[in-house]
Amino acid sequence: MSQETMSDTEINFPPPGFDQEVVYKECKRNHSASLNRVSYDGCQEFLKAGVESNTKDAMLCVVCGCHQNFHVQVRLNGETNPKKEMMSVPPKRKKRTVFTPISKNRMKEFAERIGWKLTTGKKEEIDHLCLEIGISLKTFSVWLNNHRPRAIKMEKQ
Repeated sequence: MSQETMSDTEINFPPPGFDQEVVYKECKRNHSASLNRVSYDGCQEFLKAGVESNTKDAMLCVVCGCHQNFHVQVRLNGETNPKKEMMSVPPKRKKRTVFTPISKNRMKEFAERIGWKLTTGKKEEIDHLCLEIGISLKTFSVWLNNHRPRAIKMEKQ
């Protein structure tokens, strides 16, 4: 047997405030995160199921079904634990494509020439235009679809 020294052993002290009682308040689970949106279910307090504390279901809220970690942790002295509070992060939006006036004019002239419709027979011409302007076919297609109704409306006047 080897002799252990104080530096060899690991001492685990409880975290500060460990002996304080904790309650869990409103749920901060974002139910629309997969859709890049923000929506909460409105659960105002974690209610523990009436099961034994060592089971998996004991950590789930009876009201909303979320895990206890999604609820804001509040110590009885009124302080919230910022580590336990889930921050709501607004979804990141894709940057808009900005076209130069020259690019807009070229796309408009080209769209008028092809009748404001993407056809497979004109694929090489469309690819050539996209390459010259420096945009993808999808970006041009979106631009074309967004501007088609306005162009048709202007032609009728």
